[in-house]
Amino acid sequence: MWCLAGRFDPETGAHLHGRLEAALSELFADQVPDGCPSDPCEKQDHLRAKALVALLDGQVRGVGRPEITVVVDITQTELTGTPVVDWGIPVEVPLAVLQDLAGTADIHPVLVAGGIVWHAPGTLNLGRSSRIANQAQRRALRGLYATCGIPGCAVRYDRCKLHHIVPWDPNGPTDLHNLLPLCERHHHCVHDKGWVITVGQRRQLTVKTPDGQVMSTGPPGRRAA
Repeated sequence: MWCLAGRFDPETGAHLHGRLEAALSELFADQVPDGCPSDPCEKQDHLRAKALVALLDGQVRGVGRPEITVVVDITQTELTGTPVVDWGIPVEVPLAVLQDLAGTADIHPVLVAGGIVWHAPGTLNLGRSSRIANQAQRRALRGLYATCGIPGCAVRYDRCKLHHIVPWDPNGPTDLHNLLPLCERHHHCVHDKGWVITVGQRRQLTVKTPDGQVMSTGPPGRRAA
Protein backbone atom coordinates (compact mmCIF):
# COMPACT_ATOMS: atom_id res chain seq x y z
CA MET A 1 0.00 0.00 0.00
CA TRP A 2 1.15 3.54 -0.78
CA CYS A 3 0.75 5.64 2.37
CA LEU A 4 0.23 9.38 2.69
CA ALA A 5 0.48 11.45 5.87
CA GLY A 6 0.54 15.16 6.52
CA ARG A 7 0.75 17.75 9.30
CA PHE A 8 -0.82 21.15 8.71
CA ASP A 9 -1.10 24.43 10.54
CA PRO A 10 -4.59 24.89 12.09
CA GLU A 11 -5.85 27.30 9.43
CA THR A 12 -4.81 25.07 6.51
CA GLY A 13 -6.12 22.02 8.35
CA ALA A 14 -9.49 23.66 8.92
CA HIS A 15 -9.82 24.48 5.21
CA LEU A 16 -8.82 20.96 4.16
CA HIS A 17 -11.20 19.45 6.71
CA GLY A 18 -14.05 21.59 5.33
CA ARG A 19 -13.46 20.38 1.78
CA LEU A 20 -13.16 16.75 2.84
CA GLU A 21 -16.37 16.90 4.89
CA ALA A 22 -18.21 18.46 1.94
CA ALA A 23 -16.88 15.73 -0.37
CA LEU A 24 -17.86 13.00 2.12
CA SER A 25 -21.38 14.37 2.34
CA GLU A 26 -21.69 14.61 -1.44
CA LEU A 27 -20.37 11.10 -2.09
CA PHE A 28 -21.54 9.00 0.83
CA ALA A 29 -24.55 10.67 2.47
CA ASP A 30 -26.94 7.93 1.30
CA GLN A 31 -24.76 4.85 0.92
CA VAL A 32 -21.19 3.63 1.19
CA PRO A 33 -19.27 1.83 -1.57
CA ASP A 34 -18.97 -1.94 -1.79
CA GLY A 35 -16.01 -3.34 0.09
CA CYS A 36 -16.05 -0.64 2.76
CA PRO A 37 -14.56 -1.93 6.06
CA SER A 38 -17.02 -2.70 8.86
CA ASP A 39 -14.76 -1.44 11.67
CA PRO A 40 -15.97 2.13 12.36
CA CYS A 41 -12.50 3.68 12.49
CA GLU A 42 -11.27 1.86 9.40
CA LYS A 43 -14.52 2.72 7.64
CA GLN A 44 -14.09 6.47 8.23
CA ASP A 45 -10.43 6.34 7.15
CA HIS A 46 -11.45 4.45 4.00
CA LEU A 47 -14.19 6.95 3.10
CA ARG A 48 -11.95 9.95 3.73
CA ALA A 49 -9.26 8.44 1.51
CA LYS A 50 -11.80 7.93 -1.29
CA ALA A 51 -13.09 11.49 -0.80
CA LEU A 52 -9.54 12.85 -1.06
CA VAL A 53 -8.96 10.94 -4.31
CA ALA A 54 -12.28 12.24 -5.67
CA LEU A 55 -11.24 15.80 -4.81
CA LEU A 56 -7.88 15.40 -6.54
CA ASP A 57 -9.53 13.87 -9.62
CA GLY A 58 -12.11 16.66 -9.81
CA GLN A 59 -15.02 14.22 -9.35
CA VAL A 60 -16.58 16.35 -6.60
CA ARG A 61 -16.45 20.04 -5.82
CA GLY A 62 -15.78 19.81 -2.09
CA VAL A 63 -16.11 23.56 -1.78
CA GLY A 64 -17.42 23.61 1.77
CA ARG A 65 -16.11 26.43 3.93
CA PRO A 66 -14.28 25.38 7.08
CA GLU A 67 -16.78 24.95 9.90
CA ILE A 68 -15.91 25.40 13.55
CA THR A 69 -18.30 24.60 16.40
CA VAL A 70 -17.31 26.69 19.41
CA VAL A 71 -18.63 25.10 22.59
CA VAL A 72 -19.13 27.26 25.66
CA ASP A 73 -19.72 25.07 28.73
CA ILE A 74 -20.94 27.14 31.65
CA THR A 75 -20.98 24.12 34.00
CA GLN A 76 -17.17 24.21 33.93
CA THR A 77 -15.02 27.21 34.70
CA GLU A 78 -11.43 28.23 34.30
CA LEU A 79 -9.41 29.33 37.34
CA THR A 80 -10.58 32.87 36.59
CA GLY A 81 -14.21 31.80 37.03
CA THR A 82 -15.05 32.23 33.34
CA PRO A 83 -16.77 29.47 31.30
CA VAL A 84 -14.67 26.91 29.44
CA VAL A 85 -14.57 27.66 25.70
CA ASP A 86 -13.60 24.83 23.34
CA TRP A 87 -12.83 25.73 19.73
CA GLY A 88 -12.64 22.07 18.75
CA ILE A 89 -9.01 22.44 17.67
CA PRO A 90 -6.75 19.90 19.44
CA VAL A 91 -3.71 22.20 19.62
CA GLU A 92 -3.12 25.58 21.18
CA VAL A 93 -3.87 28.22 18.55
CA PRO A 94 -2.68 31.84 18.75
CA LEU A 95 -5.40 34.49 18.91
CA ALA A 96 -4.27 35.92 15.56
CA VAL A 97 -4.90 32.55 13.87
CA LEU A 98 -8.36 32.30 15.44
CA GLN A 99 -9.12 35.78 14.12
CA ASP A 100 -8.02 34.73 10.63
CA LEU A 101 -10.20 31.62 10.83
CA ALA A 102 -13.16 33.68 11.96
CA GLY A 103 -12.92 35.66 8.73
CA THR A 104 -12.84 32.63 6.43
CA ALA A 105 -14.76 29.92 8.29
CA ASP A 106 -18.35 29.39 9.42
CA ILE A 107 -18.35 29.80 13.21
CA HIS A 108 -21.24 28.18 15.11
CA PRO A 109 -21.43 28.88 18.88
CA VAL A 110 -23.12 26.27 21.10
CA LEU A 111 -23.87 27.01 24.77
CA VAL A 112 -24.33 24.02 27.09
CA ALA A 113 -24.79 23.49 30.82
CA GLY A 114 -25.49 20.36 32.85
CA GLY A 115 -26.55 18.16 29.95
CA ILE A 116 -28.78 20.82 28.35
CA VAL A 117 -28.21 22.75 25.13
CA TRP A 118 -29.13 26.32 26.02
CA HIS A 119 -28.29 27.80 22.64
CA ALA A 120 -27.37 26.41 19.23
CA PRO A 121 -28.00 27.95 15.79
CA GLY A 122 -30.46 26.43 13.36
CA THR A 123 -33.52 24.19 13.55
CA LEU A 124 -33.13 21.61 16.31
CA ASN A 125 -36.50 19.85 16.04
CA LEU A 126 -37.58 18.33 12.72
CA GLY A 127 -40.41 16.16 14.02
CA ARG A 128 -41.52 13.67 11.38
CA SER A 129 -40.43 15.83 8.44
CA SER A 130 -37.05 14.10 8.11
CA ARG A 131 -35.51 10.86 9.33
CA ILE A 132 -31.99 12.25 8.87
CA ALA A 133 -30.60 14.67 11.46
CA ASN A 134 -29.52 18.05 10.09
CA GLN A 135 -26.23 19.87 10.63
CA ALA A 136 -27.71 22.10 13.33
CA GLN A 137 -28.62 19.05 15.42
CA ARG A 138 -25.17 17.54 14.89
CA ARG A 139 -23.50 20.75 16.06
CA ALA A 140 -25.74 20.99 19.12
CA LEU A 141 -25.03 17.43 20.25
CA ARG A 142 -21.33 17.95 19.65
CA GLY A 143 -21.58 20.52 22.42
CA LEU A 144 -22.65 17.77 24.84
CA TYR A 145 -20.68 14.78 23.62
CA ALA A 146 -17.09 14.34 22.56
CA THR A 147 -17.54 10.60 22.07
CA CYS A 148 -20.19 7.90 21.69
CA GLY A 149 -22.91 8.32 24.30
CA ILE A 150 -22.48 4.82 25.78
CA PRO A 151 -20.56 4.87 29.11
CA GLY A 152 -16.87 4.13 28.65
CA CYS A 153 -16.86 4.23 24.84
CA ALA A 154 -14.05 6.38 23.42
CA VAL A 155 -15.09 6.46 19.74
CA ARG A 156 -14.99 10.13 18.72
CA TYR A 157 -18.24 11.99 18.13
CA ASP A 158 -17.37 12.64 14.47
CA ARG A 159 -17.37 8.88 13.88
CA CYS A 160 -20.79 8.30 15.44
CA LYS A 161 -24.30 8.11 14.03
CA LEU A 162 -27.19 10.00 15.59
CA HIS A 163 -29.57 7.35 16.88
CA HIS A 164 -33.33 7.81 17.47
CA ILE A 165 -33.92 6.89 21.14
CA VAL A 166 -37.63 6.40 20.41
CA PRO A 167 -37.36 4.59 17.05
CA TRP A 168 -38.29 6.45 13.89
CA ASP A 169 -40.56 3.53 12.98
CA PRO A 170 -43.35 3.84 13.83
CA ASN A 171 -43.40 7.39 15.26
CA GLY A 172 -40.14 8.62 16.80
CA PRO A 173 -39.37 12.27 15.98
CA THR A 174 -36.09 13.63 14.66
CA ASP A 175 -35.92 16.11 17.53
CA LEU A 176 -32.87 17.00 19.59
CA HIS A 177 -34.14 15.31 22.77
CA ASN A 178 -34.63 12.05 20.82
CA LEU A 179 -31.12 11.86 19.32
CA LEU A 180 -28.02 10.25 20.81
CA PRO A 181 -24.57 9.76 19.23
CA LEU A 182 -23.68 6.08 18.97
CA CYS A 183 -20.66 4.45 17.41
CA GLU A 184 -21.31 1.73 14.85
CA ARG A 185 -20.73 -1.09 17.34
CA HIS A 186 -23.15 0.27 19.93
CA HIS A 187 -25.67 1.24 17.25
CA HIS A 188 -25.62 -2.45 16.25
CA CYS A 189 -26.08 -3.46 19.92
CA VAL A 190 -29.27 -1.39 20.15
CA HIS A 191 -30.78 -2.46 16.85
CA ASP A 192 -29.71 -6.11 16.73
CA LYS A 193 -28.83 -7.23 20.26
CA GLY A 194 -31.76 -5.90 22.25
CA TRP A 195 -30.11 -3.10 24.21
CA VAL A 196 -32.69 -0.64 25.56
CA ILE A 197 -31.70 3.02 26.10
CA THR A 198 -33.56 5.66 28.06
CA VAL A 199 -32.46 9.28 28.51
CA GLY A 200 -33.51 11.72 31.24
CA GLN A 201 -34.23 15.42 31.03
CA ARG A 202 -30.57 16.26 31.59
CA ARG A 203 -29.43 13.38 29.40
CA GLN A 204 -28.87 10.96 32.24
CA LEU A 205 -28.42 7.70 30.36
CA THR A 206 -29.61 4.22 31.32
CA VAL A 207 -28.73 1.18 29.21
CA LYS A 208 -30.34 -2.22 29.86
CA THR A 209 -29.02 -5.34 28.13
CA PRO A 210 -31.01 -8.55 27.59
CA ASP A 211 -28.95 -10.38 30.26
CA GLY A 212 -30.09 -7.89 32.92
CA GLN A 213 -26.99 -5.70 33.05
CA VAL A 214 -27.69 -2.00 33.68
CA MET A 215 -25.31 0.85 32.86
CA SER A 216 -26.12 4.42 33.84
CA THR A 217 -24.58 7.87 33.88
CA GLY A 218 -25.42 11.36 35.06
CA PRO A 219 -25.51 14.27 32.61
CA PRO A 220 -22.79 13.88 29.98
CA GLY A 221 -19.43 15.20 31.08
CA ARG A 222 -18.07 16.64 27.89
CA ARG A 223 -14.38 16.11 27.21
CA ALA A 224 -12.55 18.14 24.57
CA ALA A 225 -13.88 17.10 21.14
